[in-house]
Amino acid sequence: MSASHSHSRTFQLYADDLLRHHSLLITELESGAALEAIENEMSQLWGELEPDERIEIRKMSSDLNWIRRGFLQAPKGRRSDDVRIEELEELDRLSAEAQDDKSEIRKLLATLRLCLPALDPGFAALGFGRCYIGLDLRSFGEPFLKAAMALSRRRVGSRAPAAAAV
Repeated sequence: MSASHSHSRTFQLYADDLLRHHSLLITELESGAALEAIENEMSQLWGELEPDERIEIRKMSSDLNWIRRGFLQAPKGRRSDDVRIEELEELDRLSAEAQDDKSEIRKLLATLRLCLPALDPGFAALGFGRCYIGLDLRSFGEPFLKAAMALSRRRVGSRAPAAAAV
């Protein structure tokens, strides 16, 4: 993938199918013709992807799986204790730089993934969403932005009774 964030038509089609697949899985419609049709199309498109596109799609799929796991790390993934302070500092630096230099977004996304176990899920979801939008994958950013909003509402909702009691 180039720094210009251009994606092949096949990559775009696969990413769209990946989102539809994710949507069906989170609505618990795990069986049926729609899911099977998407999986068949994804299998066909997979063979047309370039090797670097396949790597990127695997990472994107992993990011969506994080949402489906309820914002929990993969069972064999890193733990928060594994994240070094230097990695978090790099995340801060790249976050600031990516606002002015869009070529840093891929590095920011990679560092966000690396630091994920130590991050607040709402912050991480917002970060994923913004990165995907910055990579011209706006529709792919939407589930992450929706997750960030839901996590924020959950947090606000948990404080509401205490505020009402005052």
